[in-house]
Amino acid sequence: MPGRVRRRSILIALGLMLFSLVGATGLMNGAPSCEERIVKEWFTNRADCWVAQGDQVTVFSPRSDRHAEHLALVAEQTLETIHALLRQTQEPVGGLRLIAWPDPELPALSAVPQRLDGASLFLVAGEDGNHIRSAISDIVVDRAAFPHQERVPLWLRIGLRHWVRGGEQSALLQPARKIATDPLYAYDRYFSLHALDTWPALEAYQQLYVSQSLAMLAWLLQDWPADSLSNLFAGLSEGRSFETALANAYELDQRTFVDDFHRQAERITQLSWPYTEPPPWSDWFTTARVIAIAFVVIVLLLVGRCWWWLRRPADIPNRRAGIELRRYLPRAGSFRF
Repeated sequence: MPGRVRRRSILIALGLMLFSLVGATGLMNGAPSCEERIVKEWFTNRADCWVAQGDQVTVFSPRSDRHAEHLALVAEQTLETIHALLRQTQEPVGGLRLIAWPDPELPALSAVPQRLDGASLFLVAGEDGNHIRSAISDIVVDRAAFPHQERVPLWLRIGLRHWVRGGEQSALLQPARKIATDPLYAYDRYFSLHALDTWPALEAYQQLYVSQSLAMLAWLLQDWPADSLSNLFAGLSEGRSFETALANAYELDQRTFVDDFHRQAERITQLSWPYTEPPPWSDWFTTARVIAIAFVVIVLLLVGRCWWWLRRPADIPNRRAGIELRRYLPRAGSFRF
């Protein structure tokens, strides 16, 4: 009996040694591009990881190469979108590395990328493309307001997270639209800026929070010059408070900000992404009106041509008694020879 126990212990020890060797070798062989120590720590429970390398972004994904390539493409497109909005504020992000690691316990709406090495390696909550977009938006916002990124209010962060997702997010404005237009809607008022400092616990209020945040961002994008948002972030980066930066960039008072927005909410919440209205004259030139105008112009040209042809002088040469005669059709309609 003691010999059997001793042999079993020896076999267990050998198995553990082989498992550790095979596991470490498999991790190194399966992920030759994952050389960062912190990446290996996150992938210790797997023997492989996949890497997608783009011009600006490297994505580590625990699913497949194809998934990693898709997320890298999404990340690069999001970078281009957010850079176009804040182009005057910060340098383009390059050499960014993201780990798309699923975390079902962290709500998607409040997910914030966790910086792992203090430079460019971030852990993204979730493997969905929208999680990548939110992470890219937060990273660019942090760099735009650096070194005072903590002064960017939460509602502006969340509004930008959903703005970079494109036109599919236009439906999120519906709760904010109902507050402005439907007197029978259950929620009859917007959150104050003070209430927007904290993320609501109830899902219904979270939807209202996102809708109002996106609508207020749409208001700032629509009713002021394109560089106003960049000026706001530049002020935050210089160390000004959000109230001061808001007053300098938009000439708005933080105390009456929500009330001023409420007066424009009915119009703003009707917008579609990117939440900017076309010039007023462009609304008149619809496709049907352009076709009708072209048709009328063609008809007028044809009528004018026919009228000219009917009223033109007729030059009909005849010969009578060897003398060439010309018959004219004067305006009175009589004939002269």
